[in-house]
Amino acid sequence: NDLFSFDIRYNDPTAGATALFNGNISQTRWRTNNTDNSLKHYSYSYDALNRITQATDNTGNYNLNAVSYDKNGNILSLGRNGHLNEAADTFGVMDSLVYSYDSGNKLLKVEDAADEIFGFQDDAVAVPDDSDDYSYDANGNMTSDTNKGITGITYNHLNLPTEIVFNNDPNRKISYIYSADGVKQRKVVTDNATITTTDYAGAYIYENSSLKFISQAEGYIEPDGAGGYAYVYQYKDMWGNIRLTYSDDNGDGIVDTSEIRREQNYYPYGLEHRGYNGSTSGVKNNLKTYQGQEFTEDLELNTHEWKYRISDPTIGRFWQI
Repeated sequence: NDLFSFDIRYNDPTAGATALFNGNISQTRWRTNNTDNSLKHYSYSYDALNRITQATDNTGNYNLNAVSYDKNGNILSLGRNGHLNEAADTFGVMDSLVYSYDSGNKLLKVEDAADEIFGFQDDAVAVPDDSDDYSYDANGNMTSDTNKGITGITYNHLNLPTEIVFNNDPNRKISYIYSADGVKQRKVVTDNATITTTDYAGAYIYENSSLKFISQAEGYIEPDGAGGYAYVYQYKDMWGNIRLTYSDDNGDGIVDTSEIRREQNYYPYGLEHRGYNGSTSGVKNNLKTYQGQEFTEDLELNTHEWKYRISDPTIGRFWQI
């Protein structure tokens, strides 16, 4: 009857998974007292250097497979099952990725032989092209990504992005301001005539000068629209991933399925599952989702902002060295 339960298996996995005795996790299992309350699990496989090569879920809908690496540790291939339509009720091979690098280990191109709409979105749209997808500055920071329509990224002296421009359009961009030691202070998203300014004042987050929420160790506090505040709590797993967000809306001391605001489950590298328990209620203030890192959806950027680097969960790579 727990709202959320989660366990980690090493040498005693279930459902035919392979036991591991070297400290690697062989299986994770979870169950949520949500609309779909079935037991779910991932079983993991690794190569001789303990790098993940496969993660098999019990439904087969969210498998990660065929992950291979070159001698420098760069990902060469990655397969992923997932949803194939907007309703997320049809599943199959969502990604079949092949990576190309230059002699300095900089990623030049990712080609997808599978679905072009969900998961990784290849700019070639199933038609092979010879041009590179990514370019870099002298410090090794990525400056363009044709798959996302990013045509320019400017960095500061800390190699943190200060401006991201889409499709060479000054009216579609994301700008950042940082403190001298690299702490993000402000984000401004320009989407044609709509400008959204987010200010980061420690635990206090403001959007267009209005308080959006206050972070706290067990979740966040947000204005309830009636002059008061709602206290929202989160369950996190051992990696710091937010798995369940809930609030005792009626104040009876019991949290039931109707008071679950959001459930989040992830592939390795941080891409979220879609297709079960996906409803979201209340204000969506789950910013620091995967391993406690802020997820940016603005202008379909869909990246995680780590302290000093940005990662793309669809390909499992960082923008910066």
